[in-house]
Amino acid sequence: MMRTILDGVLEVRSWLLDISVCVLTIISIFHGNLHQYREER
Repeated sequence: MMRTILDGVLEVRSWLLDISVCVLTIISIFHGNLHQYREER
């Protein structure tokens, strides 16, 4: 019983890690675009 819970937790953690990496990438891209946009004007 305990092992399945641990497996589930590890799976969720790796899944959350993937999502946070994607979100950070998107935020940094948007941030860079905003910065360029501001410098152009």
